[in-house]
Amino acid sequence: MVLPGNITKEHLIKAIEKIDIEGIPKDADSQYYDVVYNGKTYPPKVIVSYANIYANGQEINRNSFSGGTGTPCFRLLEENGFEIIHKNVKQSFMQRKYWIEKTIVAGRKDRNEGERAFGKALWSPQKSKDGSDIYKNMRLVQSGDIIVHLINNKYISGVSIVKEKAIETNGVEGTEWDGPAYLIKLEDFTLLNPQIDRKLILNESFRRE
Repeated sequence: MVLPGNITKEHLIKAIEKIDIEGIPKDADSQYYDVVYNGKTYPPKVIVSYANIYANGQEINRNSFSGGTGTPCFRLLEENGFEIIHKNVKQSFMQRKYWIEKTIVAGRKDRNEGERAFGKALWSPQKSKDGSDIYKNMRLVQSGDIIVHLINNKYISGVSIVKEKAIETNGVEGTEWDGPAYLIKLEDFTLLNPQIDRKLILNESFRRE
């Protein structure tokens, strides 16, 4: 359904206050994402559903509209200044790992389009040309881990979250990367603006850190 266009930030805040008083309805907690407000987390669809009470006099059936990245529900919240985070982000620092993807994007069709495009996935051969297991870290990456993307040997250009651990697949047919490969799907890619020149971080001054 199309969400009403007259829901305001004030209505959304009143919806959050209603949740604070009454709690989250049974079986209505969010599965993947939460809205963060005043240090607490709330299910996005419940907020929007309740907000319509204050805007138009009735609660919207939560099953009648979708949640998730890019949906009208999430756009409404984001356009009104609310922060939405993936539930995996709430895992403690010790539960998550942070990885750097070092990849060449320029001139690589597979890294610019399709399911293996930069920011959508990590992928690598399973073995080096001499048979060494140099890509073993791909098997250690877990759902919820954070990926920092270093591209073209120059820029730290984005951050994403691991959607699911590596699967075994094939490389890019007809290229030097053909053959057995690992593929890790990503989500919530954020492009840094501006990008960070690697020399600002990866230099002698910060070697110890």
